[in-house]
Amino acid sequence: MNNDLGKSNNKTPLILLLSALVLICFYFIALRYHEDFKEFRLTKQAEPPVNYQEEQRTIQEENNSYNEIQTINNKESQYLKINPLADYNYLSKDEIYNIRKGYVKSSLFWTFDYEPSNEIFGQIESGKPWWGVRQIICRANGENTSGISAMSRFINNPNLLVAFMGVYGFSNNEETAAFCNSSSALFMPYKSYYDADNKIITTRYKMSRFIIEHPELSGNGGDFFPFMLVGLNAKDFGYRYVKITNLTNAKMTESPNATEEIHEFADFVHVGGSCKADGGCNNISPRQTQLEFSLNDYPAEITMELYKRRPRGNIPVYPDLRYKIIFEEG
Repeated sequence: MNNDLGKSNNKTPLILLLSALVLICFYFIALRYHEDFKEFRLTKQAEPPVNYQEEQRTIQEENNSYNEIQTINNKESQYLKINPLADYNYLSKDEIYNIRKGYVKSSLFWTFDYEPSNEIFGQIESGKPWWGVRQIICRANGENTSGISAMSRFINNPNLLVAFMGVYGFSNNEETAAFCNSSSALFMPYKSYYDADNKIITTRYKMSRFIIEHPELSGNGGDFFPFMLVGLNAKDFGYRYVKITNLTNAKMTESPNATEEIHEFADFVHVGGSCKADGGCNNISPRQTQLEFSLNDYPAEITMELYKRRPRGNIPVYPDLRYKIIFEEG
């Protein structure tokens, strides 16, 4: 019996050695395939569009003539889906909330406990019409609420943290018809992507030269067409404060403005009478002159820093997120 015990003890170091060798082998195998698995996971997370290679070529050509526009590196940037617009007319508040939560669930900013902010969406009224997207950009003399709803640009696209709208509309007539009936008059982006390493979302829009060449045909009637940044989505996800850090071929139209001081987004949805419908319609408010800008030429660019807490004094604070809008002619 003692001999058997001695033999067993002699085998113990050998078993331990073999076990260690097996563990080392598994470690190197895991190390070998870790990067491949990581890249596969990112690929599943954000598949590039079918025409990705053509887009890469086009973007590179743009960079040669305009060095402020950066290329997309597919291994570092995640494409964000642009969701379709919708007709909200006469839906209930609960239906609007369900639409919002459905789109947020597939966004960058979804959390298990997400609920639409009561501060932003709490004044939505059930069974009301909404401003139409075509009518709010090109005002018609008749019905202002038919068709696709203007607010669906923002509610259906939570990843568009900061979007924009026209402060004044154009009159819909023979002079403006070509612009008013074009897709560029919807002010919807054609591409958006997120660079997690640099914590920046970039969104690209195709814009009409008509806006720059004929501002006198708008309700403003002046030398420029004023836009206003809309931070409804940023505010809903806690990014309440904005500082504009770069303008290229764009300028702020009022002072004080968000290039001079940090601004807190004030956006909310309520029922107002501007659409001329009986009893009013659901729409965004208020006007924020600190966020109004005009475009001088294309391509143009606005870069912003977004904060969840207002930076204090002169102490440098790195933003929680950055957001860039690029306006291209098209």
